[in-house]
Amino acid sequence: MTRPRRRGRRFRVGRGVIALVLGAATTIGVAWGAAFGAAPGARARSSSDVFQLRVGDERYHVQRETLGSWWATRRVWSIWPMAGRYAGLPPFDDPSPEADAVRAGVPWDREHVTERQGWPLRCLSCRVVGRELGGVWESQTLGAITFATKRASAARGTVDVRLAARPIWLGMIGDTIIYAGAWLLLLLGVRWLWGLRRRRRTRRGRCARCGYDLVGDFASGCPECGWGRASEPRAAGRRVPDARPGAAPPPIA
Repeated sequence: MTRPRRRGRRFRVGRGVIALVLGAATTIGVAWGAAFGAAPGARARSSSDVFQLRVGDERYHVQRETLGSWWATRRVWSIWPMAGRYAGLPPFDDPSPEADAVRAGVPWDREHVTERQGWPLRCLSCRVVGRELGGVWESQTLGAITFATKRASAARGTVDVRLAARPIWLGMIGDTIIYAGAWLLLLLGVRWLWGLRRRRRTRRGRCARCGYDLVGDFASGCPECGWGRASEPRAAGRRVPDARPGAAPPPIA
């Protein structure tokens, strides 16, 4: 009884590990696949805020715009020297790490873009920093794999698609558990269907493994595949000893 229990326990643990690996792969695949499947213009505008940022004696105009969809959230920070008509704006007092990066980039940075991808939880993120040096605009992508693809809905010929590579651990763990549960249910369903097929064969008097018609004689096993027999056919050229009483012992190699 100990050996079958150990086999059953190992099988259940192995099935759980396979479900977790498939769940993690599905989490990344969903986040990256959605990045290719939707155009930037398809994102709905969620909110937009304007602040003023003081750095020493200088003041800057900071605009924070959030674009959201079912698969990603994109936050754009635009930073420009402040004109007089923005004097009445509220102060920029956002304590988030993104805001700290915006403050650290002044006065060189002009744009910070933070994109989070994944469904149902955001699990991957990346960042794009735009700078204006000597009248030349430069952008740098951090934590992402970038592809230039053509899209019919884009006004330009190509659009940069960013596959985020920085994990958001809370979302990564949550999505992995959700998808692993779905994979585990699928694996259990396949095993149940396989067992149902074997039970149907045995009810019809056939071999449960290959379907050979045994006419209900399960005691002798299957002569086609060896299922249910005490000794399997010889394999890989090795002789199977005969266990019958009075049989000659096998030769010594």
